[in-house]
Order: sequence, then structure tokens, then C-alpha cells
Amino acid sequence: MRTAELLVGTNGEGLWVSRGPGEDWSAEPSVPPDARIFSLAHAAKADAVFAGGAGCVYRRAGGRWERLPLPGPALEAWALAIDPRAPATLFAGCRPLTLLRSDDGGERWTPLDFRLPPELERPHTPRITSILVEAAAIW
Repeated sequence: MRTAELLVGTNGEGLWVSRGPGEDWSAEPSVPPDARIFSLAHAAKADAVFAGGAGCVYRRAGGRWERLPLPGPALEAWALAIDPRAPATLFAGCRPLTLLRSDDGGERWTPLDFRLPPELERPHTPRITSILVEAAAIW
């Protein structure tokens, strides 16, 4: 059985992990120390952890981290969600406003048709900040 972990993503200081109750911290060496991490998700059935970053999603599977690029380098993965019935299905909500779907654990991404109503002015760059896959939903 693996030791429980607490993971914290930072904006420009990488990914940090505590293998205890949040007392002893160390930088995750497989993620760049200056990485901007906006979101975290865990696929318990697949024993995989995902960290949404700038231009990519980092995935830990089998104990090692790898960088999986998003369709565009300007995309930032601000929200991640995993389908609890299909742990290889991952959704990423991005800045600028883009919703992506991957059916292979983040290897390849498909943009979904998600748009906000047009407005004359927006005081900020729209982004998706939360995603929830309801387990009872049927596509």
C-alpha cells in the first residue's frame, strides 16, 4: 500500500508533495521547479495523478511523471476532471476559454464545442475554473 500524499501546485514554483500529514514538504523533482500548476486531479481506479499546467498536463502513472502537451502552447489547464466510470477520460478547462477532452489519459486532446454568449467587452480573459463529471450521467 502506498503512503498517502498531499500535493500542492503553485504558480511558478512547481509541484510540492508531503508524504505525511502536511508537515514535511519537498519539490517534486520530475516537474520543472518553475512550473505553473493550476489544477490537480486523481484517477483512483487508474492510480494516476494529473497536474494542469501552462501548455501541458503532467501525468504521474506507475510512479513517474511525464509532460503531455495541450493542443496549443498558450493554453493553461485551470480545471481538470476525470470520468469516474472511465478513468482514461479526462477533461481540461483552459484559459483562454477552451474545453478539452482526452479519452487516452491525456495523450491526445479534442476540443469540445463550449462557448460563452458574445459580449461587447470582458474585463478579463475568460477561462474555465471548475469541471465536475457527475457519475450518474450517461452520454
